[in-house]
Amino acid sequence: MPKNFPKPPVASFPIWKTILLGIGQSLIYTFMVWLCSALLPTIQGNLPDWSLSALDVLLGSVMLPITVYSRWAWQPRRKNAHWHRWVVNLSSGLYISGLFLTGAITYWNAILPLPWNVLINSLFLVMFLVAWVLPVLSYPLAKRLEEAQHTLDLYVLKWGGLSVVGIAGIIGANIGLHSDRRLVIAAVLFP
Repeated sequence: MPKNFPKPPVASFPIWKTILLGIGQSLIYTFMVWLCSALLPTIQGNLPDWSLSALDVLLGSVMLPITVYSRWAWQPRRKNAHWHRWVVNLSSGLYISGLFLTGAITYWNAILPLPWNVLINSLFLVMFLVAWVLPVLSYPLAKRLEEAQHTLDLYVLKWGGLSVVGIAGIIGANIGLHSDRRLVIAAVLFP
């Protein structure tokens, strides 16, 4: 585990600006959660439910307390400040990646038939867990994988773009020719 975290800009904000930032982030995430839950019935062929539920607001507004806690953790002379900063980084990362994982699992369930959606969602869940648990189990291995990923990024940027465009074109044409238009939009945007 690294000993020094980069100081976020929220650490030097006044409290009113921190609260406004948290409210703004919460509104964005609430909108994302609401959009996912509102468009899901449309993909399944039902009429959309455009109402905002309490669960949507609750899931979207988690960033407000995380933002305020982040500012509090970075105040000078904070006892056990390192652990508070670590909890802030962990909770915000888990929250954001968990939202994307939940959206992807929800929409793959709506798009794929029964045996395939379980396979894909299990694969996503295993990759999610490995990505979060590997640094705890073996930090040197996670560091080596991160460095290998950074060196591979240069090759992917160089040659991978062409292959991704080709594969995306083939998949997009297949979905476009053999699927409903609403399904195409969900398959491209949400997972």
